[in-house]
Amino acid sequence: MLSEQGTIHPLSAEIERISEIFNRMGFVTEESREIDDQFHMFESLNFPKGHPARDDYDTFMTEETDSNGDRLIAPAHTSTMQNRVLMKYRDNLEKGEAIAAIVPDRVFRNEDLDARHEHTFYQVEGVYVSRRS
Repeated sequence: MLSEQGTIHPLSAEIERISEIFNRMGFVTEESREIDDQFHMFESLNFPKGHPARDDYDTFMTEETDSNGDRLIAPAHTSTMQNRVLMKYRDNLEKGEAIAAIVPDRVFRNEDLDARHEHTFYQVEGVYVSRRS
């Protein structure tokens, strides 16, 4: 039963609207993660060891670690899902279908807050891969 006083949050409504547009074009919508590992945040995206983005002052590192002993991270971008999307849908290419996905979600940056900067915001990322014959 819906409350007569409640409504859908504006961010949720906008994510749904954007997802519907892309869904009509054949894209699937994937959810990101609130906490991720160093592999998906950096290595799979070719951020080399020593890259400034890996510093604690640029990202929110947790005290929690993964099985490699690396600290887990609050994702600074939805690109952490690229490798997962490509692996999940790789069979599409063998079937002659494209990999087409979007990832709309919340991301976190260790920013000084001011009128133009916020530590939490939303972004939408698209992945499209197709083989040409």
